[in-house]
Amino acid sequence: MIIKTKVVDITEAFENTESKLISRALKSEKRIFGIKLDKFRGLLGFELQPGRRIGTELADLVKRFGIKGILHSDELPNYGISEQEVKKVKNILKCKEDDAFILVIS
Repeated sequence: MIIKTKVVDITEAFENTESKLISRALKSEKRIFGIKLDKFRGLLGFELQPGRRIGTELADLVKRFGIKGILHSDELPNYGISEQEVKKVKNILKCKEDDAFILVIS
């Protein structure tokens, strides 16, 4: 299976964020990028084995490229990201009901 997707700058979705993590990143002039994952809704938090989820596997993969980690749509409330911000991101990325997305701060 080949996943066709693109990386999109979605910084604008977080202009007035209350998320401490995102706010700190923006203050240090970093950007927020989004990647849509077709039909992955609910899968990124799926536990493959104790302590290892699909999202964990993806996070480990991006670390090989010098990225410290990722946030994914199945876990965003844990980081203070509001439902309104999630809706903005989904709109920008053109997510459908069964899609998920990843956020990368860089």
